[in-house]
Amino acid sequence: MTTKQILDDFEIRELSLVDSPAQEGALVAITKARPAPIIVRPYEAKMQETHQMEKKDDAISFGSFEEACAHLRKAGLGGAEAMVAARQQHPALFQKAQSREHEVTDQEQDLKKARDGRARMNQIDALVRTTALGKGVSRTDALRMVRKLNPALFDD
Repeated sequence: MTTKQILDDFEIRELSLVDSPAQEGALVAITKARPAPIIVRPYEAKMQETHQMEKKDDAISFGSFEEACAHLRKAGLGGAEAMVAARQQHPALFQKAQSREHEVTDQEQDLKKARDGRARMNQIDALVRTTALGKGVSRTDALRMVRKLNPALFDD
């Protein structure tokens, strides 16, 4: 049985507010904070400058989303910031880029084969493990049983 202790003579030197207190049953009743300063990150400032530059030069048009990103990179934005700005400034180009057919590269095909192979091996391993435990046989015998019942898993 837990007994409660009441502290009535103490001095607080530091008070920290956390979302998960270590003291069981602890409750935060009052919080106070000073206003947070407004911080403009360097890339946001660059994006604002670039956006203003785009407004000045409305004659610029791009044939693709990649061209818009390249233009913004030349204007001083980093790769990710340029993509975010291009997406905000040219939503139609972004939609067009997202909707086009993706050509699968050899590297992507190799990666898919490797992932499929690992997934198949994990599935086989799980079946062998459950069969061995369920039937009380060795893993070798369980593998033989699984292979006999699921030959498609072992086909290349």
